Amino acid sequence: MLCRPLSIFEVNALLPLVQDRMEELHLYWDQAQIIRKQMLKQVSAEPGLGTQPQKVPSSVLEAELAEIEALITEKLLHLQRYGAFVREIFPGVVEFYSTRAGAPVLLNWHFGEEEVSQWLSLDGEMSEPSEIVDQSLFGDPILH
Repeated sequence: MLCRPLSIFEVNALLPLVQDRMEELHLYWDQAQIIRKQMLKQVSAEPGLGTQPQKVPSSVLEAELAEIEALITEKLLHLQRYGAFVREIFPGVVEFYSTRAGAPVLLNWHFGEEEVSQWLSLDGEMSEPSEIVDQSLFGDPILH
């Protein structure tokens, strides 16, 4: 796991990997939602109201859901090893610890963006992310 602040240049170099993992997370999340809905329908279905489709045993659905949740956890931990912390799976927001002019900040990347475009101060002075205007304030352009 990376323990040091990442420059914006390092983060932008990681984004293809992060984009791929986020796409996988979206697929797993969708699968989990389908299973959850299926489980909810089975619980709320009233017996004896005509022909009902064949029910999948709840133990099978629970096992499938547990497997998908384990895959989601695995992908999240994989991203953390690179210093990427997923704040939201949907729509997809990932944060990276960095510095701006020496002060600790979080760089924010939104799913689908080609590069990091926002940052948030960790000193509590800002409640909303700010647009990145000068990338040179966020670390050395030479990757370490």
